[in-house]
Amino acid sequence: MPDTVFRFEFRVFGHDLDPVADRLRSLAGDASVSGSDDVYLVSGRAASKEFNAKIRDDRLSLKRLVERDGELERWAPVCEEAFPLPDGFLREALGMGLGGMPALPQGAGETSGALVRALTAIDLSAGVAFVHKRRHQFTLGDVAAEFDELLINGARIDSVAVEDASAAAVREAMSRLEIAERENVNYARQVRRVLGKEFFPGQPWWEPPGDDESSPNR
Repeated sequence: MPDTVFRFEFRVFGHDLDPVADRLRSLAGDASVSGSDDVYLVSGRAASKEFNAKIRDDRLSLKRLVERDGELERWAPVCEEAFPLPDGFLREALGMGLGGMPALPQGAGETSGALVRALTAIDLSAGVAFVHKRRHQFTLGDVAAEFDELLINGARIDSVAVEDASAAAVREAMSRLEIAERENVNYARQVRRVLGKEFFPGQPWWEPPGDDESSPNR
C-alpha cells in the first residue's frame, strides 16, 4: 500500500463523555450509526503494545503502531484474513500481535471460537475481551470523529475519537471538542487495562510511558 496515507488518531475513554458527545453533535450535525461485536486479543508483554489484534465478522485483523507525533498515534494494517486460518499464519500474526507466544495446537485457527479457547488455555499472559460497539460517526470539518457506546466484557464505558492524515487537523478537532488535556488511549490499551494487563494512571503502581513506547517514528 505505497500510496496509502494512514491517519493520526486521538481517542479518549470515560464515563463522563456525554458533554463531549453533545458538543460533537452541535458542531458536526447528524451522525451515521452502526454496531459491531469484536473480540480483542491482548497480552501483558511489552512487545505487544505496538500491535492491535482483533476478530470482527469472523476475520482476524492486525494493526501496527508506525508513528507517534506527540500525543497522537498513527496505525497501519498488517494483515486481515478470514477463518479458517493456517497454522503458520497464526504463529506469525499472533507472535507479532501478542509479543511472542507458545505453540498453538494444530487446527487452532479452524474457527474464531477455537482460537480463543486455545489461546486462553495455553498462554496465561494473553487476554480476551468481547467488545460490543455502537458507533456514532461524524465529520467535523474534514476530520473523522466518533462517539462510541461500549461494553467491554460487559463493562459499560464510552469513547470519543478524532482521526485525520493531518496531525494539525486532529489537534484542532481535539481543541474544539475540549479533549486535548485528556490521555490518548487506543482500544488495545483500554482492553489491557480493563483486563488487568496494564495499570490505569493514578494507581499506586502506575508509571508514565517510557522511552520504549516512543520508539515508533517511521
